[in-house]
Amino acid sequence: MAARSRFPQALTRVATRWARDLLAVRSAFAALVMATLASLVAGLILASITGTLEELPGLLLLVPAAIAVKGNIFGALGSRLGTAIHAGIFRLSRRRDSVMAQNAVASVALSLALGVVLAIMAKGAALAFNISPTMSLSDFVVISALGCLIAAFVVLAITLATTAGAVRFGWDLDNVVAPMVTVAGDVITLPSLVVAAELAGFDILTPSMAWVLGVLAALSVAWGLRSRLL
Repeated sequence: MAARSRFPQALTRVATRWARDLLAVRSAFAALVMATLASLVAGLILASITGTLEELPGLLLLVPAAIAVKGNIFGALGSRLGTAIHAGIFRLSRRRDSVMAQNAVASVALSLALGVVLAIMAKGAALAFNISPTMSLSDFVVISALGCLIAAFVVLAITLATTAGAVRFGWDLDNVVAPMVTVAGDVITLPSLVVAAELAGFDILTPSMAWVLGVLAALSVAWGLRSRLL
């Protein structure tokens, strides 16, 4: 009798585990399919901006690095939020001391700072490999930093929406956020760089914006280190 009474319980546990695993597989498969389709869109976007790449020599140097930065920063953000969910400390809150707010601010600050760093590295690579003609350092800084900043806010919104969906619908965030955030970085970063490129090439405006963005990047890094968010 005892063995018979334990059998339904064991069957229920197996069914529950199977349903949970099936949900994880379905959510991961859907995320990968969406990532594949969106990657195609990213390729089409890159093909459509060949004119801009010709007008701004050296811009292509920024594209792979800027895309990679978005994936690295916000992929790590998704992983930290996933850990917070598993630990039971994640809350959708605007409070400055909340896990979500602190990680979101740190991600945006890193995006701005690394945008300036990428601009300097791209200009240095252009000089090292004698790529001529090429944009000025001010153009690189404005396009890279401003483009990374625009993309950061959009990808941040996607990351937080994905996290909220994981909490609401029981998705496995570890299987969903990586492909979604990566492809979001691919699709969003390219148009963001093109939009920022509209502010390049001006005699007074571009250098002024480059200085402002550089100072903001330095201040964000100093603030992040002081507050131990970076």
